[in-house]
Amino acid sequence: MIFVTDNGPANALALADFESKIGQLPEDYRDFISIHNGVELVGTASLRGPDKWSVYTIEGIQATDFWREDYPTSSMPVATDGSGNTYLMSLEGDARGSIYFYNHEQSAVENPVGNLVCVAESFAEFLARIQDFDPEDPEDVKLFQLIQERRRGAEEQLQAILKPQKPWWKFW
Repeated sequence: MIFVTDNGPANALALADFESKIGQLPEDYRDFISIHNGVELVGTASLRGPDKWSVYTIEGIQATDFWREDYPTSSMPVATDGSGNTYLMSLEGDARGSIYFYNHEQSAVENPVGNLVCVAESFAEFLARIQDFDPEDPEDVKLFQLIQERRRGAEEQLQAILKPQKPWWKFW
């Protein structure tokens, strides 16, 4: 796996504080965070399996500002696909440590984490299944183009909000 950015190891005090708030992290995720407290992957990596899933970032413990209120309880975000979707890790029960795909257009309030699509039984399996973008693979190219298109659309929406064509006083 090739990283564009690597936040380096998590501060031990910050990690202890984080775990005091949400509970002890699964060991494989804790090990990753203690070495790489969040990374951005090259291009659009994909998750090997029956379906192609995009993986853009693996989040560190400092990235709690992007957590959404409607994430299922007893879960936390551990990665994103670059177009608003998130990979959540279950923090409780038999599924503890399993990674699930959360489509940002779903309402997780009525979808507990166990009702989402499980993409890996553990964080270590999740990492092992990630492969770098392959420009020779037509499926990877198609996935990359789709994600780039979604990112452009999201950026255009943001720019329209930040820099409207009409001055704000002419909207009324």
